[in-house]
Amino acid sequence: MIEHERQTAILALDWGSSAIRGSILTRDTRQKYLIFTEDALPGHDQRYQKGAFSSALYLDGIGRVYTGEDIDQDREPVPSKPFFSTFPKTGDDATDALFQGSQAEETWYLVKQGMNDITRTVIERVESFCNGNNDSDSRTYFYIEEIGLSYPAHWRLGERTEYENLLRKNIPPNSTWIKPNFEVSFHVESLASAHKLFATERLVDEIFVSPQIPVLVVFLDFGGHTMNGCMFSAQKSTDGKLSYHRMGQTFSTFGGTQWWEQEVNKFMKSYVEKTTKRALPPRLRSELLESFQRKIVNFKGCEVEPMYFTCPNPDDEQQICSVNISLNESKSCFLRAMGEPLNLAERKIAEAVSLSAHVKVVLSGGSGKNSAVQARLNLACRRYGLSEPSTMYTPKDDSWNICRGAALATANTMSVRESIAKGAAFGFQRGSLPKGPKESGGLWEEEIEVSLDLTGPSPWKRWFSGKSRVRIICDPFLQVPDRKKYLRLASCCDVIELPQPHKGYWLFELEFEGVGDERSLVIQRHYMGHGGKRIIRSMPTLSLPLYYDSSYCCCLIDTEVDDEGFGLLVTKEGDIVACPERPAQNHVERVEPPDSEEIDNPRKRKRVVLPKHSAASAKLRGVGSKPSGHLPELKPADRLPNPRIVSGATHSKRSAVGLRTVGQVRGMEEVSSSGSDDSIIAVAHDTGFVQHAFSSGRRVMKQAIWSDTSNSDSEA
Repeated sequence: MIEHERQTAILALDWGSSAIRGSILTRDTRQKYLIFTEDALPGHDQRYQKGAFSSALYLDGIGRVYTGEDIDQDREPVPSKPFFSTFPKTGDDATDALFQGSQAEETWYLVKQGMNDITRTVIERVESFCNGNNDSDSRTYFYIEEIGLSYPAHWRLGERTEYENLLRKNIPPNSTWIKPNFEVSFHVESLASAHKLFATERLVDEIFVSPQIPVLVVFLDFGGHTMNGCMFSAQKSTDGKLSYHRMGQTFSTFGGTQWWEQEVNKFMKSYVEKTTKRALPPRLRSELLESFQRKIVNFKGCEVEPMYFTCPNPDDEQQICSVNISLNESKSCFLRAMGEPLNLAERKIAEAVSLSAHVKVVLSGGSGKNSAVQARLNLACRRYGLSEPSTMYTPKDDSWNICRGAALATANTMSVRESIAKGAAFGFQRGSLPKGPKESGGLWEEEIEVSLDLTGPSPWKRWFSGKSRVRIICDPFLQVPDRKKYLRLASCCDVIELPQPHKGYWLFELEFEGVGDERSLVIQRHYMGHGGKRIIRSMPTLSLPLYYDSSYCCCLIDTEVDDEGFGLLVTKEGDIVACPERPAQNHVERVEPPDSEEIDNPRKRKRVVLPKHSAASAKLRGVGSKPSGHLPELKPADRLPNPRIVSGATHSKRSAVGLRTVGQVRGMEEVSSSGSDDSIIAVAHDTGFVQHAFSSGRRVMKQAIWSDTSNSDSEA
């Protein structure tokens, strides 16, 4: 048997609500290939572009659970994507009811059978593609080293684990086309799409009016089942390089054309039963829904209209079955399915406008193609003086935006050592516990000094009130092109929260440990009492292994712990756990103040070293990579609380983009730093248009990447 030379490549998969899409990106040459089904067109739904795999299941127990592109008109298909969750939400009450009571066990059996069939179908085509059966100029052979998987923002550890296990189980052992212990990386769908967005020359040109002005990009991905989104700060340098980093948390909500179809489906069933006194047959239901799909694809109006559908009755071809959906009912179906995604999108646009004078909205996703959806978003943009949203739509393959973006994100490899060399810097951030039930996250300082970068450590000394908190954050590209003293809060990733210090002065130190590409973050904590003159006691040393996250482009803690969206926390025992949703006094370490004997004779503590992971093992974690993140959510400046200011702090007097300054926004009160209260510095330095984007709300993750626009996609 002839062994062909293979190109090392990345496989990316996007398991959508209506279809599954695959693509390949070669490691060395960055050539892009789309993996199509063997059929010329997807038979499951005329809305979706050539090459997608059907992801629908039949859970009636009558025949095959998964039929691929062979549509059974006499049965009702169900989207498979919700079934990665333990408690799936399909948007159809009858389907959701199958997972309750005595039917649940049998239904889950059918689901697992169908999910395996889907995965094997996709993998068989990928194997064939990698073994030369592809549309490249010559029969190209590929060797998959890593798989990039996209997922919606609301998924947690359980869904990601289920997804990865499903793939590993259905890839045949001893396959020659894929690495035996292939690596897996996970990328939130909106972040994956953003990688494709910033690699598309046309869209980059539309975003930037002037290369030197930073733009706040509101990215909205309206999928069939969920709407995912995020914000990015983007800017071009004088030499043409594009930099962008994520602002705030990704956001997500259920809703889309899949839900719209389900609402219309429920109305049609009810309408036919009332008018004919008979249940709607599956074949007739399928034909009526196809008419609905064609109507919303071809619809060009700004408002939802009444709908009227007719088709021959399959039981009696001489009869015509008709369904009349009034204007009010049509609007009601639309709003029940699309209302929450549209409302969330409008809120995020308003939030962005309050943060920056330069905002650009970018729209993606199949549901975003609907003209009624676009009309609502256009109106929201006009309301705030913005241009209409740019769209990531092309005639042939825009359905592959997430898939191709996941491949680009997966290819963004870098070691911790390289990240540090490119300017990554770490610092300590002091904060307070929430003071009331309406304040979920507490207040955090905005002025963060650099405590560790490539040049070495810088000690950090602060007073803590006994109710203060402290965490480590990282600015991925701070020291580029010149060295800076303060972290840019708007560009930082949250790394980990430390055990809560008791009342008094504390000295914190950071340093790197390790050789080669393996690095750990070593944390020293020294208690200096109420006088702060000398070290009284040293806490156990913490050594936290780092890894570079290719989706967020930042060094984060290498751990199996899922932060559940609330960030990571080190306990007093040295264990890493997820932060609670609402921080409380008892969720962090409270060390009793030393007695008089300890002041003169401080006890030595045993050094605590957490287990290290090699760079290779880090990539083989059960669920790929998922970053931490619980910095405050971005909020408009006029909604900020009124924190107290540490005496002697300097205040920013002018915003680069016309925002109100800190002094104008907040009622500032000078207080002494005697330690009688939690003193929070509310000062923002050179952080561009988001210099006041700070609140007591939920956590924030930022993402940053540098790329040369000369390598961008030409609009495919």
